[in-house]
Amino acid sequence: MKNFLASITFCLLTLSCSSHGPDLKMLESQLLWSQEQATSFKPGDPEIKKLQEKVIKTFSEYSIANLQKHLPKLYSEDAYLNDRLAEFKGRESINAYFYEASDKIARGEFIFQDASQQGIEFYFAWIMKISPKSSPDETWSFHGMSRMRFNSEGKIIFHYDYWDVSEFMSHISIASPIVSLFKK
Repeated sequence: MKNFLASITFCLLTLSCSSHGPDLKMLESQLLWSQEQATSFKPGDPEIKKLQEKVIKTFSEYSIANLQKHLPKLYSEDAYLNDRLAEFKGRESINAYFYEASDKIARGEFIFQDASQQGIEFYFAWIMKISPKSSPDETWSFHGMSRMRFNSEGKIIFHYDYWDVSEFMSHISIASPIVSLFKK
């Protein structure tokens, strides 16, 4: 009973933290800062396609080898990332997070369905497919969208993901019953 209560408490804390969202003060400051730093692109600018391709190439194959090849050139030194599971400031911590995350799965990929841009905003609609190391024959799929801003050097300075984290949590066996209770 004691372990069960501890498990429920852990799940509730995890769910509330994961679905609670970002540190709103940090998010607000990063939105304002990146708005001042971001480069605005006019429709038809050939740089738009290059930036979109750079993001797609980096995340399409979500493996440590591919990430190590592309990530060092993708984010600016002072970039901000919130993917709904974690929030980071700085290229080194963002890269370390992606390397660690990719090491925890058997395989992963992002299937990009659409990429669009308006002014300083870039949007990428995607399906994330991952297979956990504990069940490599199983594939979990999640639909989401990324909002990004780039600086004049073509590096990401702001990256915010929109997706249903509770879908991810429902795959984690200990959290599954709790998540289904909240979704009803």
